[in-house]
Amino acid sequence: MKYSKLTLFVLIILLLSPTFTSSALCYSAEVKKVSVRAVAVSRTEEGKLVGTITTIEIAVLKPGNGTVYISTTPLTELDMQAAAKVAAIVASELADVPYVKYDFLINVRAPTVIVGGPSASALMAVAMYALLKNLTLNTTVYMTGMVNPDGSIGPVGGILEKAEAVARAGGKVFLIPLGQRYVVTYETIKQVIGPITRIVRKPKVVDVVEYARKKWGLKVIEVGSVEEALQYFTGIEMELTYPRKLKLPPTVAMHFRDVAEYLLSRVSSILEEKKLREVYGSEVKRVEDEVRKTESYLDRGLYYVAASMAFRTYIDALELKLLSEVRDLSPDKAIEVLEEKFRELSNEFRNCISDLRSHQEVSSVSDVSVLIAVAERLSVAETLIERIKGLLQEAKEGMYGVIRDIVSDLAYLQARLETAMLWMRLLGKVSSGVATKHLPIDNLAYILFDQARSIYSYTSEIVREVGLAEALERFIAEAEWCLKKAEYYLHSGDFLMTIALSIRSITCSSAAMNILSAQREEVMEYLIEYAKKMALYNTEKCLKRGIVPIVSISYIELANETRDSTLKLVLYRQASIYSYSLALLLRLSTLNITLPKAPIPEVPKPANVPKTPGGKQKEVPSTSRAMINKLALAILVTLIIAFIVVVTVALTTRKTVRSVGGHSSPNLRVHGHFIMRKLRNT
Repeated sequence: MKYSKLTLFVLIILLLSPTFTSSALCYSAEVKKVSVRAVAVSRTEEGKLVGTITTIEIAVLKPGNGTVYISTTPLTELDMQAAAKVAAIVASELADVPYVKYDFLINVRAPTVIVGGPSASALMAVAMYALLKNLTLNTTVYMTGMVNPDGSIGPVGGILEKAEAVARAGGKVFLIPLGQRYVVTYETIKQVIGPITRIVRKPKVVDVVEYARKKWGLKVIEVGSVEEALQYFTGIEMELTYPRKLKLPPTVAMHFRDVAEYLLSRVSSILEEKKLREVYGSEVKRVEDEVRKTESYLDRGLYYVAASMAFRTYIDALELKLLSEVRDLSPDKAIEVLEEKFRELSNEFRNCISDLRSHQEVSSVSDVSVLIAVAERLSVAETLIERIKGLLQEAKEGMYGVIRDIVSDLAYLQARLETAMLWMRLLGKVSSGVATKHLPIDNLAYILFDQARSIYSYTSEIVREVGLAEALERFIAEAEWCLKKAEYYLHSGDFLMTIALSIRSITCSSAAMNILSAQREEVMEYLIEYAKKMALYNTEKCLKRGIVPIVSISYIELANETRDSTLKLVLYRQASIYSYSLALLLRLSTLNITLPKAPIPEVPKPANVPKTPGGKQKEVPSTSRAMINKLALAILVTLIIAFIVVVTVALTTRKTVRSVGGHSSPNLRVHGHFIMRKLRNT
């Protein structure tokens, strides 16, 4: 039988599934299944990469609880579990069904060991969507590409080899990721110069679209998303309806206007101090320029953008104020003053957390949106507290150069705590239009944490294979830190903090994947537009269901005014996740679903990724003993030189007592948590 192995696999999983209990003698499940042919790359004995065709059998079971099972024969070089989970989440979102109602079973059969694994994840998402929507797939269409958490398709390797495999298999159309039309191949050229023969590898750019058309008669098409790919597989053009523009409810807009004006008034009172102008004249002038820019946004009616600008300006003003307070003090006295300020803010943070915990039982989905926003800001405050604690310890050990960093972080922490509580004032200001007796915030927390963990595992594995560029490293490090904290709060029963941190982790992982995908400028432009479209689409879905996703609308407004491409991606993606989460929460309140809440596995740790942003590096595999012997002398010399440099710098720092009041611009000091520091939104 065609599906005999998959059927056996389904039966085994049913017996092992948590949904198959002792009372399940009359258990019945709706099972849909499909077999698709994926393109992979294998390596010959000579080390050459060749394209190969792999069979992937997929089954969707209902009822389920969002579990993804996978079997591979033979084993792949990369674990496909996380890739399959992301594909299931993306397919469910596009199909507008909660993935927690289904279980997904995948059986991969390859003729040989395949290299990698995620290059078939976009195809898996297409197949899962087709099963969920009862659609038939065109068997002459093939595809390669890894699915990103937002539904866009990321780059993969071996495009030319895969195209040849598709042509051999009789395929008519081959879909490849946007931006991968041109690939570099290498020609081996033998150069004979007298008695010397030299082998040279010469790079050559190949247009895969033209090459495949002329050589094999194969039509190669670039696609940027699962949504686009589905059109070629099903012949159905997907039209996601969404508004071109969204506006905040009047009461919320007025709230942000008041916040902006309040923060600007605080800035003005700080800048009135005569000492600031005398010592920090240029910085004061820059802050005043920021005030004028904020006022221009107020005049345009962009109140959330204005509030965010006012927030950043307030941080800069607070930093100048703190600097002026410790400028004329000895380093030890300055540390004492800053430590006292830190204790005050730490106590305030604990009070804010207690206040948040008291609001976990709410019946309005729109209010949940507000509470998650508060939790997100408190999670940022917590990262600052951890960082300041470490910096204070360094300062006490004589590294006085970090005092400026402490001042900067304390200013940010104070402003962050103030605005977190300002968000609390939005509770009850917007009616959700939905009557619910109980909102399963705990279930949402478990689901989002599970998604964040899968997406992080998937992303960190891919990034590790490609190599960690600095920007990617920052995103991955922050995603891991947020995931660790989310795990802690989940065990503690603080579900709002879990949700906020999981959303941050998903955002960071997604941003890393998008940056990895944006190899060319037009790809980045496509990804930004796609992220914006999905943000508007998911937010509109909430509005149609009577939910007002305040955070999502605010972030979209800010993204529209932001010039930084990376921040646009982050804001649109975060807005999309917020709206998706609120819609899922409302759906969960109407479903009778019991999620498995067994002990949570430890968050996976990728190699060579920092433990926390700006923190110490994780251990890497130790060098072999033979290598250590060879490098022992070089290492010893390096350590001696490093020791001399460190001692010299330390002595110089100790002598520079008044370096506390340096005149460098606060905005140029980018450190620690990459996203939160670049966003700085209210």
